[in-house]
Amino acid sequence: PLARAAIAVKMISTVDRAQELFSGETNPEGWVDAILELPLVPDGNSALLCQAQLGDSSAEVQHLVQKRGFAAEP
Repeated sequence: PLARAAIAVKMISTVDRAQELFSGETNPEGWVDAILELPLVPDGNSALLCQAQLGDSSAEVQHLVQKRGFAAEP
């Protein structure tokens, strides 16, 4: 864990531009708490992109968002 690292969480998709869901920094112990509300993406594929940066160092992790069945709106 790294204290005071800048954190960004974005949702990327094949049908829309990236949306930032969270930005902040880690606490003195190197942790961050974030509650995310994921937008619906009924078409295409999407993934969460988690980025961390501290000074000249950075890291990035991507995680595919799995779809569930969508109910049609009346």
